[in-house]
Amino acid sequence: MNWLIGWLVILAILIIIELITMKFTTICFACGAGAAAILAVFNAPVWTQWIAFVIISFIMFAFVRPVAQKRLRRGRRKENAYKLIGKRGRVISEIDNWRGIGQVNVQGQEWSAVSEEENVIIPVGAIIDVTGVYEGKLVICLDEVMDGNVELEVSEGSLDPTYNGRDRKW
Repeated sequence: MNWLIGWLVILAILIIIELITMKFTTICFACGAGAAAILAVFNAPVWTQWIAFVIISFIMFAFVRPVAQKRLRRGRRKENAYKLIGKRGRVISEIDNWRGIGQVNVQGQEWSAVSEEENVIIPVGAIIDVTGVYEGKLVICLDEVMDGNVELEVSEGSLDPTYNGRDRKW
């Protein structure tokens, strides 16, 4: 019974640390402590409890933690993208919806981008406004106050032959 109490105390401490840090590290060890506590309930030998603690902690740390962190980061990136709507930036890699290329720099961050106007290629150096987010990419349009030095090209193809160029596709 002493080991059961010890594992439960370790489990509680690790959960509290995880709630404070939210790094998905100590929760892996908490799962190992939980497995060891379950074995302690059934009076398993102490060495078995320690082996369960190590193996479960390792499995959680090696396989579950990376997946959880990836999902957590992906959501955070999308939230940041929505905060950029209405902000101004500069094209750092030519934007061509037809070829699926283009990057912009907005508030010091590089983002993949698509143009509101499907058949226009936006050159490097153009000033843009962020108008939305589509599948993790910034939807942009040319800034109205931009100087007239930037020449726009018409893309060779069209993603949607029925698109008339007036309605917002994104």
